[in-house]
Amino acid sequence: MTRQAAKARRPAGASHRARGTTAQRGLDLAALRAERDRVLERARRQAEFISHASHEIRTPLHGIMGFSTLLLSTELTDEQRTFANSLHVSIESLLAVVNDVLDVSALDAGAMRLESEGFNLIALIRGVVDMFVDAAGAKGLVLRLDAADVKHPTVTGDPGRIRQILSNLVSNAVKFTDAGDVTVHAVTRAAGHDAIEVHVSVSDTGPGFPSTRRLACSSRFHVSASRVASPSRAPASASRFRGNSPS
Repeated sequence: MTRQAAKARRPAGASHRARGTTAQRGLDLAALRAERDRVLERARRQAEFISHASHEIRTPLHGIMGFSTLLLSTELTDEQRTFANSLHVSIESLLAVVNDVLDVSALDAGAMRLESEGFNLIALIRGVVDMFVDAAGAKGLVLRLDAADVKHPTVTGDPGRIRQILSNLVSNAVKFTDAGDVTVHAVTRAAGHDAIEVHVSVSDTGPGFPSTRRLACSSRFHVSASRVASPSRAPASASRFRGNSPS
């Protein structure tokens, strides 16, 4: 059959339907692109608002933090000091939440930067442990630092991020441990020319997570609804990083 004959046998509206379908697909794609652009723009504005709001909230929080520090340096009764300490810890916790929000905004904007400076690893970890000594003691827990294997106490890295991560780990360990102890372990090893490998972990005697739920616990905004008793010490988490040994 020739092309002319096939064309003659084709229904009259077939070509119109084909063109109509192609045009409809084009409209659908355009609508999807427009909706995508609207969603992205809305997300950008929300992130920008959260970032600005967090900055505005952080400013008065620093003021309250400063005054609470000054208050703790004055003569107080035992009861007043307890109240002032609780205020100070609460402000620190709230400030940490605000900083986390700012970190998320920075990550979304691709503006997250890691610092590189020399610091004393043992002093940093001891400072984090000291932050939670009162909270652990209130629950009858023993909070200890095991840094006997830190052979290179002075390292280079981002102390703020390390402190942030370690604070979260210790906070969770204290929060979810009802009896026993929480231990922060720190180890350093030489890892080549002018490089130091640091391993920090937090372990506790509290309940652990069932193996079937461990992957789910890494998802966003997930909190385990159930816990299982752990007869042995359960590591809360571990963090490794490599840094240069400062000259």
